[in-house]
Amino acid sequence: CNDSATFTHFISVQDILADFTVTTTDTNCYPFSVNIINNTSQAYQPSWYWDFGDGGTAIQHTPLHTYTLPGQYWLVLEATTSNGCKSRDSVLITVSGPYTQFLMSDSIICKGDTVSFSVTNPNNINIYNWDFGDGSSSNQNPTQHIYNYVPSSGYFIPSLIYCSDASCCQYTSDTIYVHQVMANFSYSQGNGSTDSIACGSATLIFNNQSIGANSYTWTFGNGNIDTLQTPANQFYQNTGNTTLTYYITLSVTSNIGCIDSIKKPFIVYPLPTIQLGQDVSICYGSSVQLTASGGNAIAWQPTQGLDNPSSYTPNASPTTTTTYTATIYDTYGCSNTASVNVYVQQIPTLSNSPDTTIIIGEFVNLWSQSDQNVSYSWSPSYGLSCTNCPNPIAQPLTSTTYTVVITDSLGCFNITGTVHIEVKEEYTIDVPQAFTPNGDGINDIIYVKGWGLKQLLEFKIYNRWGQCVFETDDLHQGWDGLFKGKKQESDTYAYTVKALTYGGRILTKNGLFNLIR
Repeated sequence: CNDSATFTHFISVQDILADFTVTTTDTNCYPFSVNIINNTSQAYQPSWYWDFGDGGTAIQHTPLHTYTLPGQYWLVLEATTSNGCKSRDSVLITVSGPYTQFLMSDSIICKGDTVSFSVTNPNNINIYNWDFGDGSSSNQNPTQHIYNYVPSSGYFIPSLIYCSDASCCQYTSDTIYVHQVMANFSYSQGNGSTDSIACGSATLIFNNQSIGANSYTWTFGNGNIDTLQTPANQFYQNTGNTTLTYYITLSVTSNIGCIDSIKKPFIVYPLPTIQLGQDVSICYGSSVQLTASGGNAIAWQPTQGLDNPSSYTPNASPTTTTTYTATIYDTYGCSNTASVNVYVQQIPTLSNSPDTTIIIGEFVNLWSQSDQNVSYSWSPSYGLSCTNCPNPIAQPLTSTTYTVVITDSLGCFNITGTVHIEVKEEYTIDVPQAFTPNGDGINDIIYVKGWGLKQLLEFKIYNRWGQCVFETDDLHQGWDGLFKGKKQESDTYAYTVKALTYGGRILTKNGLFNLIR
């Protein structure tokens, strides 16, 4: 069996011819914006691919493009139909003009640094105009510039305008970062003063006000050096007669090596020389003239007792011991002080023994005392153990009035007191009836007793066999119960006593006493 069929197949045949023009293909200055006119037929919905020769491409029908550097560039169009048919067209673009590269010696600097500016590979340049970004400029190439301050932004933007002629100039710029390191400090004195001067001596406390630093070197002018951010307090002293000026220097360095320093003076004036008279002593109620020298003015303290506290030679009449301090002042406002003591001898007080009565031959301990260190004088000297002591022993044989006179150490005052001693003439002689020589310190010795006895003529003691075991003619000597070094037995002993009185009579007595053990 046979059959047949016939089909019709249409074959589409496409063709394309890339075609474009540019208004200008040659320029003597850039940037250059090329003006493209695309004349290619769009019958087969072609796609477009433009290669501008400087690395730029585009796919628009009529693109825009700007050449930013001088040179010769092939501008190429490749047109492709929907079936893939391709066609290319091209044109040579020539761009002229000046060209170079901007060079700086540093992009990170310290305040005060010098930066060098230059160009590399210059081409077609006849005019240079440098703007350093801080208000300064130059038309030299190469050139240098010093940056002496730090802007608030922390950086400058230097730029260069370079031209082949006045009608074609190019612009380029860069950035310079300026690191600010600034040395600064203040100081105050230990008394809180912020003055840069002191009198005699001062201790300075430092406040580091530097900016941007991370290392510090202090030179204090007094021989000391410190590397701390906040240094130790420093002591300054002037012990001479001329003004001393200490120069304090702080040098700082930043972490990129920026350096700055500052120097400040500190003046120490000498203290004015002051001289005062020696300490003096006066009597209560009298006065003395004080003397001082030095400086240009003087003030005394306290003012009590002074006739003129502003005088170099005031009269002082204090009522009590007073230390006067003189402060003198010089033309620098410095002062110095010294003190003088005025000892005032007060009127001494006196108290002494009251009047008393004694039996003739007795002793009495007189006394006198004062509130001060004084000398004593007793009169009359009759019957006294001493006349220049405060507490003499008196043994008058007749009624006597004693006078004591005390005199202070300066001899300002004599104070008098009296003591009357009434002497009674009474005469007796006796011996105790017993004694106990057992070594207890009580009644261990038997003595002759009595009133008005001037001298013991005889005191004899006998045992029961009539043997004399003790005898003496000394009123102050008694029997201790020993005979030839042996203790005598408890027993009754006989005695005989004979004594002379102050009245010239002789008294005698015989009797017995007991020795008890």
